[in-house]
This record gives sequence, structure tokens and C-alpha cells, in this order.
Amino acid sequence: MRHSALLSVFLVATFVGAPIQATACTCTAPSLVDSWNSSALIFVGTVSEMTVITSGTLSGFTIVTFAPTKIWKGEVDTASARVLNPNHDGLCGYHFVLGEQYLVYADMSVGNDGWLRTSICTRTSGYFEGHLDISFLESVVSVEEKSWSLVKKLFAD
Repeated sequence: MRHSALLSVFLVATFVGAPIQATACTCTAPSLVDSWNSSALIFVGTVSEMTVITSGTLSGFTIVTFAPTKIWKGEVDTASARVLNPNHDGLCGYHFVLGEQYLVYADMSVGNDGWLRTSICTRTSGYFEGHLDISFLESVVSVEEKSWSLVKKLFAD
């Protein structure tokens, strides 16, 4: 009986004193084609402001404001683009740094009051000259522009 009481005390002390582990985000970045199809906005921009939201329906997010330099998909003010990003890794937040340049893939996510959202589960990444995604994005935009030109030409004649 004494052994079982000691064992019980040991087990309780072990579980009560054990650190709580946070659930880490697990996801894989989608392919370029899937990213193009699912993103409402794709651009390169420099982070100009980050505003942490601490209350309301957007609590747990940061509004990241970018000064876009190139836009491949979507409509955005050329002076600034604002997207939501989860505040911490457990919600798959991307670690943006003020003043740094990024290639951003943002989608319209449900439950965020109409805001565009990005995370590490998109292809969002730091931007650098020769980034692998750029040639794909340029080729898709080029094909779309040519397709629209042909359609317009067919209906104009």
C-alpha cells in the first residue's frame, strides 16, 4: 500500500511539474501552381509597419504593412499592402522583420473579416534576386496577358 501511495505522489508531481509543450504548426508549402490558384494577392514588398492586434476578432494576429514593388496577382494600393499574419508559431505565423523585403502569397481566409492572410503554410518567403518563384510568376502573367490580348482581338474583329 505504501508503494502505491508513493507511486501516486511521484506520478502527480511528474505531470504537474512537467512543462506544457506548445503545439507546433505543421504544414507544407503548396506547389507554385496551387499557390497561384489559391492566392488572392502575390507581390514583392518591404515591411514598413507591423501592428499587433491584442483584442477583438483579429486578436492573435499582426497586421503587416508592405510597400509593394512588384505585383503579379491581385488588386492592391501601390503605396501599401496590408495582410494578416498569425502572431506565433503555433498558428503558423511567418517571422517578418521591419525593413526587409519579402515575396508574399496571401489568400482570403474565412473568419478574418475580409482580410488577406499569409503564413508559413503559403510560399511566402524572403525575397532575393533570382528567387526561384519569380520566373514562374513572370511566365504565368505573360501567358495570361497574351491570352487576354487574343480574346480581345477575336471579339474586336
